[in-house]
Amino acid sequence: MKTSIIVILKLYKKFVSPIFQSFFGQACVYTPNSLSCGDYAIKAVEKYGVITGLGKTALRLATCNPLTKSDNPKIIHI
Repeated sequence: MKTSIIVILKLYKKFVSPIFQSFFGQACVYTPNSLSCGDYAIKAVEKYGVITGLGKTALRLATCNPLTKSDNPKIIHI
């Protein structure tokens, strides 16, 4: 299960994320100071497993949107 989730996340990063970036530009508020949300999700699932890793990713995604965009976003570490 963990491996399949990581494969899905890597496929998202390779094929879907570039489409979003072409329409909206660099959308992740954490880059370039920290990992992108896709990289964060992969590392979180690798370190904590599927349930906890995806939960941590959901918390991070909740803060990664244009409404929370600031010069110094609070980084949620793995």
